[in-house]
This record gives sequence, C-alpha cells and structure tokens, in this order.
Amino acid sequence: MTSMPARRIVVALALMLLGSFTAAQTTTPAKPAPKPAPKPTAKAAEPPADKPGEKTSSLSGKDSGGAILTRDELRACMVRRDELQGRVSRMEVARADMDKERAGIQQDQTQLKADNEAAGGLRPLVEEMQARIKQFQADNEALSKRISAFNDNKNISRADAERERGEINATIESLKIREKTLAAERESLVARNEAHNKSIQTRNTELQARIEAWNERNRKLNGEGDTLTEDRGKWTTECGNRRYREDDEKAIQAGK
Repeated sequence: MTSMPARRIVVALALMLLGSFTAAQTTTPAKPAPKPAPKPTAKAAEPPADKPGEKTSSLSGKDSGGAILTRDELRACMVRRDELQGRVSRMEVARADMDKERAGIQQDQTQLKADNEAAGGLRPLVEEMQARIKQFQADNEALSKRISAFNDNKNISRADAERERGEINATIESLKIREKTLAAERESLVARNEAHNKSIQTRNTELQARIEAWNERNRKLNGEGDTLTEDRGKWTTECGNRRYREDDEKAIQAGK
C-alpha cells in the first residue's frame, strides 16, 4: 500500500522593476533623482551548519548526508521512532496470534476430515448389518423355495407333511424375529448416522465461519503492515539517515 509522496510547493516571486520615463527636453536635463535604498528582504531560514569539532550521529546508524536536524526536528523524529517501534511490537504480537490461530484451524480441518471419513465409528457396524441383511434375504429366499416344494409334493406322507409343516412354521417364526431385530438395529444405525452427519455439518459451518473471520482479520493486518512499512520508510528518509548533534540528543534526554 503506497501513498503519494509529499510535494514541496515552491512559489517564485518575480520582482517587477517599473521605470518611469519623461519627455525629452531642449534645456539642460535635470539630474536624475537618487535611487531609493533597497528594502531588506526576509531570508529563508538556513539549516544549521556544521561546527568545528562537534560530534554528530544518526538515528539509523547511517548517514545519507544533507542538512543536520535541528533540536526540535530531532525531538520530533525521536517521538516518531518510539511510536513506530510500538507499532512494530504490536504487529509482531498480532501476527504471532494469527499464525497460532491458523495452525489451530488447520488442525481442526484435519480432524473434521478424519471424523467424517470414519463415519463416527459406524462404518464397521454398518458393514456387519449389511452382511446380516444379505444373509436374512438368502434364508428367506430358501424358505420360499422350501414352501413351494412342499406345496408341490403330492406324494408326501401325512407324517412327513406334518413334520415338514412344523419345521417350516418354526423357520417362519424365526425369520420374523430376525426381521424385527434387524429393522430395529437398522433404525438405530440410521438415527446415529443422521446425528453424525448433522454434527459434521455443524462443525464444518462453524469452521468455515472461523476461516472467513481469520481471512478478514488477516487482510486488515496485512494492510496495516503495508502502512507501517511505508511509514518506516518515510521515517528513515526524513529522520533516520539524517545527522543530528549529539549535544542536542543529550539535551533532549535531559528534558531540555
């Protein structure tokens, strides 16, 4: 994020010299009037010049040359430096918190994926239930064939018919009990699976909200970081790389 550099506006003042003319005379010309004394003009304040033997330094440890900072400029630069250092410290703490939160979100994403794939521990139970239902269907089909064979057998004796009928009826009752048990267990598994899916969806919705909130805060933090980088660059140019008198620094530290 960048901003337009401050521009120095220089206003040039042109001094117009107005001369007056008189008509030519045939007599002895009059002596010209004395020129008025020029009015003093205000001079722009000049930066303090180096004094022989004085010690200078810079806030950044580098020296880009140029005018020495006045004491007031140095004081203002020191205030800006402290403010920037505070912003840097807060930015580092905020970034560390954001990184920690991102790691937590990534961990929760991994766990959610694993829980979803494991189906809440229901997968083995579902597979076992499917095998039992398949076996029930096979036993029920076998019973249907046995009943058809019994009905078609015209030569079976009365005793054998009674015995076969009894076994068939017992098998029918057994299959009814198995069917009822399987139906109840299936309903239980279906309910548990629906609860699991609902839990996964709820967790996923909450996780997506956390991700969106993190992304928004991250965009804001990145913008603040860009502004901070720009402000630090300005400070380096306007303050850090310019010289100052060490005596001025001591005076400021002494509260002067």
